[in-house]
Amino acid sequence: LVKPAYIKVYGPSMAFSSNVPGTCLNGNITFTDQTVTDGIHPITNWTWDYGDGTPIVVNGTASVTHMYTNTGLYNVTLTVKDSYGCTQTLVKSNFVTISLPVANFGSANLLTCQGQNVVFADSSTGPGLVYLWNFGDGTTSTAANPTHQYAADGDYIITLNITDSYGCTSTKVRNNYINVNTPVASFTTSDTLGTCAQLNVMFTNTTNNIVSQLWDFGDGNTSSLANPSHFYATPGTFIAKLTTTSVGGCTSIKTKNITIRGPQGTFTYGPLTGCNQVTVSFVATTTDRVSFLWDYNDGSVVPTLDSLPTHTYTVVGSYLPKMILVGSTPGCTVPIPGLDTIKVFGVNGSFVPNVSKLCSSGDVTFTTTATSNDPIASYTWSFGDGSTGTAQNPTHFYATTGIYNPTLNITTQAGCTKSIVSPVPIRVVANPQPAIAQPPLVCVPQNVNFVSSLLVPDTSVITWQWTLPNGTNATTASVNNYPLNVAGSNTISLTATNSSGCIGNASLNFTSNPKPDINAGNDITICKGTGLPLTATGGVTYVWSPAAGLNTTIGNTVIATPDSVKNYTVTGTSALGCVNTDIVNVSVKYPFKMLRSNGDTLCVGESGRLSASGAFTYNWYQDNFAAAQGLNTTTAATVTANPTATTTYAVIGTDDKNCFKDTAFYLVKVYPIPTLTAGIDKSITVGQTTTLTPTYSSDVTSITWTPSTWVVASTYPSITIKPNLDQEYKVVAKNPGGCTSTDLVKVFVLCDGTNFFIPNTFSPNGDGVNDKFFPRGTGLFTIKQLRIFNRWGEEVYARYSFKANEEANGWDGTRRGQAMGIDTYVYMIEIQCLNNTTLVYKGNVALVK
Repeated sequence: LVKPAYIKVYGPSMAFSSNVPGTCLNGNITFTDQTVTDGIHPITNWTWDYGDGTPIVVNGTASVTHMYTNTGLYNVTLTVKDSYGCTQTLVKSNFVTISLPVANFGSANLLTCQGQNVVFADSSTGPGLVYLWNFGDGTTSTAANPTHQYAADGDYIITLNITDSYGCTSTKVRNNYINVNTPVASFTTSDTLGTCAQLNVMFTNTTNNIVSQLWDFGDGNTSSLANPSHFYATPGTFIAKLTTTSVGGCTSIKTKNITIRGPQGTFTYGPLTGCNQVTVSFVATTTDRVSFLWDYNDGSVVPTLDSLPTHTYTVVGSYLPKMILVGSTPGCTVPIPGLDTIKVFGVNGSFVPNVSKLCSSGDVTFTTTATSNDPIASYTWSFGDGSTGTAQNPTHFYATTGIYNPTLNITTQAGCTKSIVSPVPIRVVANPQPAIAQPPLVCVPQNVNFVSSLLVPDTSVITWQWTLPNGTNATTASVNNYPLNVAGSNTISLTATNSSGCIGNASLNFTSNPKPDINAGNDITICKGTGLPLTATGGVTYVWSPAAGLNTTIGNTVIATPDSVKNYTVTGTSALGCVNTDIVNVSVKYPFKMLRSNGDTLCVGESGRLSASGAFTYNWYQDNFAAAQGLNTTTAATVTANPTATTTYAVIGTDDKNCFKDTAFYLVKVYPIPTLTAGIDKSITVGQTTTLTPTYSSDVTSITWTPSTWVVASTYPSITIKPNLDQEYKVVAKNPGGCTSTDLVKVFVLCDGTNFFIPNTFSPNGDGVNDKFFPRGTGLFTIKQLRIFNRWGEEVYARYSFKANEEANGWDGTRRGQAMGIDTYVYMIEIQCLNNTTLVYKGNVALVK
C-alpha cells in the first residue's frame, strides 16, 4: 500500500537581517525578520533577544528597532512561531557592533623651531579609523601618524578628528600643544679693545630659548659655558663667535672682533739637543718693544736689552723657552713662547742582584732600573769573573768560590753614557759536606743513636736538620735514643747549613729486624683442680714465669694448674736473637651458690614470677626433673608460671664455663576461683527493710558487701537494708588463696500507695479515738498539701508541707473554728516519698459522730 504525500512536516525556515552591521553608542539598529513560512501557516509570534541584557521582546513584530547603550559585539536571537505551533530559533553570533571611537594623540616634539620635523603619534581606539588633523597653522593631514614642519614661531592648537567604519566620530583638541621658537644668537663682552696684550674678556650670552652654546674665541680656544671669560695673551685682532642650538636643533651664530695692541716679534734658537749640558744661542726679531725678559724654562728669567743672548742648560730634561717683550706702555708685556723644545739628554740608573751570596756555584739575576729622556742604545756588563754581557737584566752563572764586583755601562742613542758599580759584592761560598755513621743492627721497637760528622772541616757555625724514619725532625748534631718501631729498610737524611746559608746533605739506609711476634695464646679459665695446656708461638725458644702452678718453665707448651688467678709471661727469642714477651691470664672458676626467689600462691588462670640469680645458664623442670609444664620459658633466669594445679618447680644453674652447677626448688600453690551468687534483684516499698543473703562455695572464707549505704544490720554472710532510693550492692567472696568472685544485686525502692493509708471515716467527738483525719504510712518524706472540700466544692480545710503520721497536723472536722456537720467530704492529698517520688490522691472521707 503506498500513500503519497501521507506525512506532512510543517514549519518555517529561519532568516533575519539588520539595516546596518553596526552603529554608534546610543544609535538605533533595525532588525527585520526574513523567515520563509511553509506556505500554509503564517508566522504568529516573534521573540527577539538583542543580546545586551535588555528584556526580551516577546510577541513582537517582524521588524523591530533597538538602541544599544553599551559598546561591544552582540549576539542577536530570533524565535518565531507559526499558526500550526511550529517554532524555530536562529542565533547570529557577534551580529552587530556598537562602536564608540576615542580620539587621542601625543608628540615627543612639543618644543621645536622653524623648519624642524614634528612627529605626531596617534593613540586613538576604534575600528577602521579615518583621520583628519588640523595643525593650527592652516594646514591639515589625513595620515595616521603625520610629520609636520612649522614656518613661523608661535603656540599651536592641534585638533584630531576620527571617524570609524560605522560612521562614529570623536575629536581630541590640545590647546597650545606645540611651541615653535627659533633663537637669534646675541652676546655682550666686557671689552673689545686692549692697549696691551693679556686682556681678560668677559662674555655674556643673551640668547633665549636654547639648550646649548659653543664659543670660539678666535685664538684657537673654545668653551661651552653659558657665560665664559677668556684671557688673550698676544696682540692681534680676533673674531669671537657664539653658536647657539635650540630645543628643535636650530642654530644661530653671532660674531664680534676683539683687538689687542702691543709689541710683537719672533725668535729662533739652537742647538736643540745635547748630552748632560747644552749651551743655546737665541736670535730675536721684534717691533715696538723696549726690552726683553728671557724665560729659559729652567727657572732662569733674565731681563736684558740683548736680542742675541746665550744660555747653558745643565740639568737633564726638556725645555720650551719664552721671549717676553716689554712695551713702551708701563706694565705692557707680551710673552712669545718658543716653537721648538730644547732637550738635554742624560741617563741615570742602578741595578741590584737577586742574591748577593751563593753556595759553591749558581745563577745571579741582575735587575736594572734606568731612567733617560733618550732611548737607551746598549747595556755593557762586566761580571767580575772575566765574563761580560749585553742584556738589560742578565742572569750570570758563577762557577767557583770567591768575591766578585760586577759593573754596568749604559749608553743612549744620543751617545750619553752612565757607569754603575754593584752596590754589594757577590760572594760564592763552599757547601758543607756532612756524613752519618752506620748504627749497629737493631731489633724494633728499640731506641737508636744517630751520629753525624763533616767530611771537610768548616770553621763557620753549622746548624743541623734531621729527617728521621717516621717523618719527625731533629736539630742537634747527633740524635740519641730515637724510638724506632718499624722493621724493614729505613732511610734517614741530614742537612747541614753553615753561617752563610750554604747547605750540604747526607742520607743513610739501614735495615732493622723485627722482634718476634710472641703469642702466649688466649686467656683461659680452668675449673678448680683441673689443669689446661698453655702453648706459645712466634719464637724459637721460650721461658715461662712465674713457675707456680706450671709443670715446667721451658718449652712452647706447659700445663697450668694454679689455685687462683695467675698472669703467666712467656719470653720468646727469634733466630736473629731478638726477644719479645706475651702474657696470658689464667682464671680459676670456683663452685657457686645460686640465689632464688620464694614460691607463689595463685588463683586458677593467674601467673606468677619465679627467679634465680648467680648462675650463667638456667634450666627449669618439674620437681621430678621432668619437662616443666605451665612456664613461658625453661631457659631464662626469670620465668612466668601459670600452672593449672599446685606444682613444685626445680631450676638447675650452671656457671659460664660449665664447671659447677646448683639446684633450687619452688612451690607454686594453685587455688580454684570460688563460686558466688548474690541472689535475684529485689523490689521493696520505700520505708521497708529487706535481707540480702548470698550463695557460695564451701572454700569461701570471707564475704564482703559494698556499699554500706542504708545497711541497718549485718549478720554474716547476710546484710539487712532499708534504702530510700534504688541501690546496687556488690558482694565479694574470697578463699584462703586470696581468689575472689564478685556478684551484683539491684534493689528497687517503690512508692506506689501500698506504703501509706488514708482513712475513709473519722469521728471528731473528743473521745480520743480517730478524732482527726490525717495520712499514715512508712517511707513518707513530707505531705506537700492536704485540702478538703464540701460537696459544693468549697474548701473547708488546707494544710501544706507537714510530715505524715502526725495527728496534730490532721483535720479536726471544723471550719474557721465551727464544727462541720456529718457529711461526706472530698480530699486531695499530694505526698512526697523518701525516694523523691510524688503521688497525688483524691478520695472521700466521711465525718461521723
